[in-house]
Amino acid sequence: MQLSGLVAALCTRPVKFSLKKNIEIELKRLVDTGIVTEVDPNITPVEWATPTVNVIKTNGQVSICGDYRSTLNPVLITHAHPVPLFDQLRQKLAEGEKFTKIDLKDAYLQFPIATDSKKYLTITTHKGYFQYNRMPFGISTAPSIFQHFLDKLLEDIPNVAVYFDDIAITGKNDLDHLITLSIVLEKLEKAGLKVYLKECSFFQEEIEYLGHTINKDGVHPTKSKLEAIQKAAPPSNAQELRTFLGTRRNLPKLCNNRLVRWALLIGSYNYDVVFTKGKLNVMADYLSRMPNPHKKPSLSEVLIHKIDTRHQMGKLHDLPISDILRNEVKKDPIVKKVNEFLKTGWRLDNLSEELRPYLRKRCELPLEDKILMWHGRIVVPYSLRNSVMKFLHKGHPGISAMRALARHYVWWPSIDEDIDMWVKRCSNCQENRPNITELPVYSWSIPDDPWERVHVDFAGPFEGKFWLVLCDALSKWIEIKPMSTITTTKLCNELDTSFTSFSLPQIIVSDNGPQFTSQQFQEYCKCNGIRHVKSSPYHPRTNSLAERLVRTLKTRMSASTCDELSSKKRLENFLFTYRITPRTDTGKSPAEILLGRQLRCLLDNIKPNPRRSLRYRQFQANIEHDKEMFYNPGENVYVRSRDDKYWKPATVTRRTHRYSYLINTPVGMKKFHADQIRKQIIEEHLSPPNNTQDSQGMQQNIPTCSKERNLPLASTQPVVQAQFEIIPMRCNDKTPKYSTKMAFKPNVLERSSLPPTVEG
Repeated sequence: MQLSGLVAALCTRPVKFSLKKNIEIELKRLVDTGIVTEVDPNITPVEWATPTVNVIKTNGQVSICGDYRSTLNPVLITHAHPVPLFDQLRQKLAEGEKFTKIDLKDAYLQFPIATDSKKYLTITTHKGYFQYNRMPFGISTAPSIFQHFLDKLLEDIPNVAVYFDDIAITGKNDLDHLITLSIVLEKLEKAGLKVYLKECSFFQEEIEYLGHTINKDGVHPTKSKLEAIQKAAPPSNAQELRTFLGTRRNLPKLCNNRLVRWALLIGSYNYDVVFTKGKLNVMADYLSRMPNPHKKPSLSEVLIHKIDTRHQMGKLHDLPISDILRNEVKKDPIVKKVNEFLKTGWRLDNLSEELRPYLRKRCELPLEDKILMWHGRIVVPYSLRNSVMKFLHKGHPGISAMRALARHYVWWPSIDEDIDMWVKRCSNCQENRPNITELPVYSWSIPDDPWERVHVDFAGPFEGKFWLVLCDALSKWIEIKPMSTITTTKLCNELDTSFTSFSLPQIIVSDNGPQFTSQQFQEYCKCNGIRHVKSSPYHPRTNSLAERLVRTLKTRMSASTCDELSSKKRLENFLFTYRITPRTDTGKSPAEILLGRQLRCLLDNIKPNPRRSLRYRQFQANIEHDKEMFYNPGENVYVRSRDDKYWKPATVTRRTHRYSYLINTPVGMKKFHADQIRKQIIEEHLSPPNNTQDSQGMQQNIPTCSKERNLPLASTQPVVQAQFEIIPMRCNDKTPKYSTKMAFKPNVLERSSLPPTVEG
């Protein structure tokens, strides 16, 4: 274990008297099995000591863990190794018929600790000091070391998924499954790892793996999760909700398993838990924001609802772009073949050269909303690559800038080479390419905060204008203002505009131009509490950040003259591309550092966004639902309260809320929810009663019944009109049917539909 510093030993924490006996029993077990060794401080000086956390298991026993968060973890050099996602593991088991699950015994405790590192793992208890001989739970590097070792051990074996101490195995058939299982067990044996047989299962039709049920048909939720949710009583208040979710000691199994996996995942990081007040939480929770259906909305609430509706409608134009991408994916033979291999398994025989780059990344290519992704980047089909390249080159950035932007959104096997050739083939970029060497950057200190130090300069005259350029030293956010004349007064006015948006800087760095050396500008800086630093005369490298920005501005604006856009539009394209392109020195774009978020661009529209699609479907459903649930005052309807057996005719008086109406019923005025109201088709909308064709058609459907029951039939009126009331209803709002009192089928009269006056 490698450390980056030292910390002092901590004292023993007090232990409840009721737990002391169980703790002593567990300590004896750990000593007997060689996991820990008792340390005598009089013989071996204790340089490190960590207090323990004692966790009570379901069987009443105690699990002893060192609380290394306050001692070892802050100074421990991390071991970076990615933890596999469930989607990646699921793909490895996609083509299996039967499944085997292997559980490694004691997980981390099977890994021995180097002799010179044992002193760092000393724990202090009420029984004294104990030193771990094997890797314990709680140290931040344990998850990544354990996962890294198993990944390397079993990486060449197909149809094997490894998630810490849980190993899942499958095969196309029993023979293939058995061969894979034998190889895995042999490798585990050679590595000296033991399995916990009671938790293992072999050749099962389905297994529970990482909180999911996996079988040959795919992944499903476990029965225990579904039963727990179905049988739980719905909470009616905050206290019942807390009881439903569970406390820290008795969380439901559904939540507990997930928390354990999260603890293993985030154990590799140093993090702080910070409390955020509810009023500062931008993600509104359901309970505090749920509307009251019995309360009439205020005018402000109605206005907000209209604004939100228009806002959602404004986003609907994004969806067709993803549809275009999906259609092109279906047509692209390479991407289509990759999708098939991800579902059925990769066949290495006769694999074309175009597919080999995807083969090497096969474990990192999930399908999201029918779109192939790689590390959050869209795998672009061949037919759309030219369009993507045109967008990446918008504003004529260089090779490095285009690559940085592409790494945030899109990928295909030869994307770096294609970007390189695209820039080299752009005649405007080559014609305006500077032939001077890069100016060495003056050694400025790195600011602590964005917009703390701003570099400014003038460019021009260029394209008939002067250009005021500003660049933040930390985020590299740029502001460019075209000016017809450059006086100190106009300079101060333009700076005020930028400072209003991004605050006053602490330092301004400029050259020795007359606008910056004037007494007026010095007074401006003094009044605003800004320190003005001027570069050395005739030595532009002192302000090289602004000097390079001036050169970049001229190069890209000149290269974009062929785009047939106005000067204002070309400047906007340049600024937007520059601000969203990740920097090589920080790995983030200027917008992310200054604003705390990435600016949304066109490529964001084609990335899979389940939340946006769900919001679109919900919005469409709300529109259709509102149409169906709207009733006008004076409209004839049918209503049925909770205690009523049949629908009763009534009239709408007025609408009291979005889904609430005041209804005039035979027994008086009552309030009804829209779910308790149905439209009534008035008699004039029906077919005329003397329609011979309809009458004959209805007579032909019930001749046998009328004879057996001796029901009188009228040849010139609808059948059974004299005996029963026929209420017209609509099925799917399209086909009118006669229902509620009697239902008709060809040559059959449903006996269950007969009114109480008819016996039998």
